[in-house]
Amino acid sequence: MQRSYAAKTILSSEAELPQLARRSRVRLSGQPYVWLLIPAVLVLLIFFVVPLLTMIRYSFYTHVSGGMMQPDLTLENFQKFFQQELYRRVLIKTLLNALTTTLLALLLGYPVAYVIARGHPLVSRVLLIAVISPLLVGIVIRSYGWMVLLNRQGLVNQALQALGIIASPLRLTGNDVGVIISLLHVFYPFMVLPLASVLQKIERPLEEAAMVLGANRFQVFYRVILPLSIPGIAAGSMLVFLLAAGSFVTPRLIGKNLTQWLLSLVEEQVLTVFNWPFGAAMAVIFIAVVLLLVVVYSRLLESKFAFLLKGKTS
Repeated sequence: MQRSYAAKTILSSEAELPQLARRSRVRLSGQPYVWLLIPAVLVLLIFFVVPLLTMIRYSFYTHVSGGMMQPDLTLENFQKFFQQELYRRVLIKTLLNALTTTLLALLLGYPVAYVIARGHPLVSRVLLIAVISPLLVGIVIRSYGWMVLLNRQGLVNQALQALGIIASPLRLTGNDVGVIISLLHVFYPFMVLPLASVLQKIERPLEEAAMVLGANRFQVFYRVILPLSIPGIAAGSMLVFLLAAGSFVTPRLIGKNLTQWLLSLVEEQVLTVFNWPFGAAMAVIFIAVVLLLVVVYSRLLESKFAFLLKGKTS
């Protein structure tokens, strides 16, 4: 009797399993879990979407004397940007400097990320601490530190003169060279950390299989490791490029108003000239160009290396 009762209980519970699963699905897809998204959505709306839409709206306004603007919709601000060579040149220079910073961060960061992911545990920890430690210091303090290091009597010029590389001190502040060096130090971790995370997830049997098939170390890296690390390269490159292109504090302090970046011109139009519509138009153009470049870069990278991986596996 007890066994038959237990068997009936088990059968009845098994029959109720689909109903319980259905109920759990309804609960999981219900509104109580959607409410958890409301704080994040509100923060994005208040501090990102609303200011962005306000800036886009101001970019179509008309500037009048006295730092005022009228809601007369016009495209004059955008035409003024593309008609004057100064603004076009500064935009191109800003993007090229950000691209240079990104390429240097990739070239210098890939070996460090590889050692962090594949090296001895002690060496990996030391390198990881060395890469992360600059993030503990504010960007303003780091910029002032580089101002001290890069001036004519700074440690960099003294070291180069002591090694016999240069005869007289170089001018490393007030130009794009010093700004790129400072930006490279500031945003270097954002290249290394995504790369190290992706390289750590690459399975060793894939490399061993390639070596068994006759590939040498370089071929294993070029045909196996490099294509599989493309997600890390893409993520790090986009992070560094966006952060470098949108920098304001470092170019302002290291450049000493002698080198112009686009956001410095935006700040000048808003706070000095009080031409809010034109400053907003410059910012909108800058955001649109940067986003377009990032989308094109990610698509080209994905298509190129998807084709490369397909060719290697076929």
